[in-house]
Amino acid sequence: DDECADDLVCGERDGYDKVPGCDGMGRKHSEYCRYQLETTPPTREPTSFPTTSECYYVKVKLFLGPKSEETRWEMIRYVDDISETLFGAGPFPTGQKVYFKQMCLGIGEYKFTIYDSGNNGMGNGNYTVSTHGREIIAQGGPFVSSETTAFPIPTEKMIESRS
Repeated sequence: DDECADDLVCGERDGYDKVPGCDGMGRKHSEYCRYQLETTPPTREPTSFPTTSECYYVKVKLFLGPKSEETRWEMIRYVDDISETLFGAGPFPTGQKVYFKQMCLGIGEYKFTIYDSGNNGMGNGNYTVSTHGREIIAQGGPFVSSETTAFPIPTEKMIESRS
């Protein structure tokens, strides 16, 4: 566990075993870090907004182009005229190919923005923002310097799936 971040535990695949909270097949017999199964991933609720016990998981997946160091993103929550950046990452190390982040978002209005300082929209890379139920909130690749998608949490499909 020493090689993992604070709230993570180390694990090792036996063959291509599924890693809790991850998509895809991964690499055979590789080590990985994950959240302990009895806890949920940490999230930072803004102090200026009311908190809620409802948690909706949203994932950001980036397949970075050849100039990953030009890419960054942010997730902003809006209430009335107040906004606060809750999550974000980048610029990424040169040569990084893939980035994944899962977040717990409370009820509210959000904006996801992806930026490219090279003004080439991630080159041949692409991005997807989706819900735990795999509903696509935002996706793309070719853009100039930035692209923004506004969305509510919960989405209509999230509400339908809880009915």
